[in-house]
Amino acid sequence: MVSMGDADMMIAGLSTHYVETLRTIIEVIGPAPGIRRISSHHLVLLAKDAVVLADGTVNIEPDAEQLAESRSWLPAHAGRSG
Repeated sequence: MVSMGDADMMIAGLSTHYVETLRTIIEVIGPAPGIRRISSHHLVLLAKDAVVLADGTVNIEPDAEQLAESRSWLPAHAGRSG
């Protein structure tokens, strides 16, 4: 549904390991045009707020350019999530 544009996000990982989930996402959806690396984000639901965290486990020891690129995706995706 995500790859067809019918959904903006997916929830994964309940029955698979993180690496397997990422592998499937890369194979089925792949990165957006012009994106060189992937990143995952975590939605943390609090009692009166929601926080979106960029995941540092996909890109180990990212340099400043990689951090900036990952950060640039966050507002668009967080906004679409409501």
